[in-house]
Amino acid sequence: MISLFQNSSPIYSWYFLEATTVLPLVVKVISPVSVRLPQTIIKLEASVEPSSRHVTYRWTYKKDGPVMPLIENMNTSDLLISNIRAGTYSFQLDVMDDSGNQQTKTVQLIATGDPIEARVTHSREIVFWPSNDVLLDGTSSIIEQQQQTHVFWTLLSNDNKQDANTIEIISPHSLKTRISNLRIGQYKFQLALVTNDKRYTSKAEVLVVVYSQNGQPPKISINLETKSVNILNNLIILNASKTTADYGIAKWQWAKSPLCPAIGHFINNSSSSPIAYVTNLIEGQYIFILQVLDDRQQMSEMNITVNVNGVPDAENLIELVFSSKSYLHQQTLDNLLAQIRVFLIDLLPNIHIIMVGMLHENVLLVKGKDFKTDLIISPKILVNHLQDKIKSLRSASNMNIISIDTYLCLSDCSNHGKCNQKTKRCICHSYYMENWFKSIVQREPNCDFVIHYFVIITSISSILSLIFCWFCTCCCLRWRRRYNLLERRKRIRYQLLDENDDEGAYDSTEKTKEKSRFFRRNKTKKSNIVISASDQSDENGEQTLYDKPLLTAKANMNSPKLRNRGLTVAVQDISNEVPEQPVLSPVSGCIFEKRLIVKYLHESSIDPVNGQPLTEEQLIDVK
Repeated sequence: MISLFQNSSPIYSWYFLEATTVLPLVVKVISPVSVRLPQTIIKLEASVEPSSRHVTYRWTYKKDGPVMPLIENMNTSDLLISNIRAGTYSFQLDVMDDSGNQQTKTVQLIATGDPIEARVTHSREIVFWPSNDVLLDGTSSIIEQQQQTHVFWTLLSNDNKQDANTIEIISPHSLKTRISNLRIGQYKFQLALVTNDKRYTSKAEVLVVVYSQNGQPPKISINLETKSVNILNNLIILNASKTTADYGIAKWQWAKSPLCPAIGHFINNSSSSPIAYVTNLIEGQYIFILQVLDDRQQMSEMNITVNVNGVPDAENLIELVFSSKSYLHQQTLDNLLAQIRVFLIDLLPNIHIIMVGMLHENVLLVKGKDFKTDLIISPKILVNHLQDKIKSLRSASNMNIISIDTYLCLSDCSNHGKCNQKTKRCICHSYYMENWFKSIVQREPNCDFVIHYFVIITSISSILSLIFCWFCTCCCLRWRRRYNLLERRKRIRYQLLDENDDEGAYDSTEKTKEKSRFFRRNKTKKSNIVISASDQSDENGEQTLYDKPLLTAKANMNSPKLRNRGLTVAVQDISNEVPEQPVLSPVSGCIFEKRLIVKYLHESSIDPVNGQPLTEEQLIDVK
C-alpha cells in the first residue's frame, strides 16, 4: 500500500496485489538408453524446463537387472553407472521444485556385450640384446570392480626353441608384469581376463622381439603385380611383402616422385602397408618410392618405375560421347551395343560390337569385329555409317548421344600437318590451310590448300566475279535504254511531202512556238542518230510529223518545201546542223544522216526505230 499525505493528512492510498502464476514442471529424459559393453562409465542425463527453476533430483535403482551396478551422483541430473553386465536395468527419477511440484520419470538402460575386455598398451615390444627383460602393461583393460576378475599372463610361443621354464614371468596375475631371461628371437605372450563366475573371458596378445646388435637395415623387394597398365586398366599393385629386416619392420611408407604426373593416388590407406594400390592414373611414367623403417629406426629406400600406356588398340576404336550421368546401368549399356549392331547390320551382317571400356563417365569405347573372320573392322567405315543415323540411334537407345567418332584422328592431314587427337582437327604446317569443303562435306580433316595459291586464286575469282557483275549490269542498262528507245519511236516516221503540195510552209512564228513546246515536253538526250522533231505525240497518240503519204526515195530533198517543213526542222532540233547526206531506211521508212546511221550500224546492225536488221548497203540516198 502506498499513501500520499498533505499537512500530515492522508489524501488517498493505492493497494497492489501481486498475482503469481506457477508454470508446470517439465522433466526431459531419454529412454530407453542402449549401450554396448564393455564400458567403464555409463551416464544417464535429465533436464527440466524452465531451466532457471531450482529443483532437486533423486535417482533410484529398481533392482531389476542381472547384477547390482555401481551408482554415483544419485542426487544430480547426471547419473553415473558402472560395473554392469548385459541385460535391462530400470532407474526412477524424482524431480521436485521449491513450490512442491513433483515429476517422476522411469529410464530403461539396455546393455549388450561382455563386461570385461583385455587390453595392452603396446601389442609389440622391442628388446635389444644384451637386455633380456621387458615390461608388459595391461592396465588399460576393463574389469568388474565389485566382483573379482582373474588375470593371467602366459607364454604362447617362441621361435628360438628356448625352454619355456627358463622364461620368468614376474606377477603373472597382475595387469602389469615383467618378463625376464629372454634371448634373441620372438616371443608371444597372452593376457587373459576371466570373471569370477567364469562366464566371461577376454584375451589380448603381445609380441616381444629381441634383436641382436649386429642387425642390418631392411632389404626391400618390390614386385609389380599388374604387368600391363593403361588408361582403361587403371590400377597399379605394388607388392613389397617379401621385404626382410633383421630388426623387424616398424613402418611402411609409399610415395610418388615429384617428377611423375600429379594425378594418381593411393587407395584404402595402402601407402602405409606392404602392398600399395594406386589408381586414377593418366598416360605417362610414374616413379614410386618405398621407405621401410625397422624397429631400430634404420631406414631403407627403393624406387620402382611404372609406365602407364594409352588406350590399347586405339586405332581400331570408336568413341561415343553421351550426356553425363552418375553411372551407366548394365542393361542400358547392353541395349546401346545391341542398337549399334542393328544400325550396322545392313552394312556388315556379321558384325559384332565389343565394349572396350569407359574412358570417362560419359565416354564409351567400342570396336567392331567380324565374328566369322575374326577381323577388326575399320572404325572409319563404321563411324561414317553411324553419323548419318545418330538421331535414330539416340531414339532407339534412349540415350542422349552427343557425338560418334573414331578414338584417334586417322587422317594424315594431306602430309602437310599433324592431327590433334582431342579435337580431331588438323594442325597444318606453315603455308598450308584446310580445305573447308572437304572437311564439312566429306568430314575429312586435311591440309590441302597452299595459302599463297589460295590467296591468288581467291583474288582472281573475286576480280572475275566483279567484272562479270559489271558486264551484266551494263548489258541490262543497255537493253533497258534500247527498249525505252524502241518504245518511244516505234511509230515515228519521216513523211516526205509532194513538191506540188498546196500547203505552204509553216509560219516561222508557229514553228518557233511548236519547237519550244516540243523541247519542254521531250528533253531527249543527244544521240549519234538523226531523229525528227516529231518525237512528241499528237492528240490522237500518233507520232507523225505530216499527214501526207510517205513518198518514195526519189523525192527531191532539195525542194524548199521539204527542207523547210520536214528535214531541216528535224535536223536542227537534234544535231543543230543541216543534213549533208540524208539516207532512207527501207526497213522503217525513216530518213537519217548517213555518217551517223553508218556509225550506228557498225555497232549494232539494226534499225534504230524498229530494231529490224539493217546494213549499210541497204540505205537509200535521198537527193
